[in-house]
Amino acid sequence: HNNLPKYNAPKEGIVAMSGSLPTFFLALLFSPAAAGFYWFTVRLLEVPSTLIGVAVRRVFFERAARAYNAGEKIYPLLVQATSVLAILGIIPALVIFLEGPGLFDYAFGDEWREAGVYARWLSIWWFSSFCNAACSALTPVFRLQRLFLGIEIVGLPLRAAAIGVAVLFGDDVLAVALYSIVGFLLNVFRMGYIFYFANSRPRPVPRV
Repeated sequence: HNNLPKYNAPKEGIVAMSGSLPTFFLALLFSPAAAGFYWFTVRLLEVPSTLIGVAVRRVFFERAARAYNAGEKIYPLLVQATSVLAILGIIPALVIFLEGPGLFDYAFGDEWREAGVYARWLSIWWFSSFCNAACSALTPVFRLQRLFLGIEIVGLPLRAAAIGVAVLFGDDVLAVALYSIVGFLLNVFRMGYIFYFANSRPRPVPRV
């Protein structure tokens, strides 16, 4: 359990810092309205992730931990859980990506249409985060907290650089798009590593 204060706590701090980067830089370098659109959109997209993703992660963690301690392969469970998440998330992600501005215009009014443009790009990151719920539950099971802390440390300057590139072009939508794409790629890397680790790692010796 000493991995929790050593790696999880600083990782969560960096995650919180990374999450606040767009709001801070959009307000500082573009406009307070841009920061408000981003904040509103992220909070809206977090609702299904919180309701469904957290529940799936909790249930899957219990099943995976039991299977791991019993010497069973976790890979089939991981494929099943991630497939279910992908099926649940793909339709809303596609709808938001294709019709985000119109949906926000209809639901919240014309002044929120720009938030729908942000949502279009953030849906890419959201979908990968939603699908990553089962994989993230395996981080403590496989004792990979140190590695994933390193990923967050690397990801922080990458996210900042993505926003910095957009600043050169003076385009707030580009800032959100690049930030979202970086988040998507980091999630894909995390998922790919967990899938590889779960499939290649030999079964542990069952506890007597």
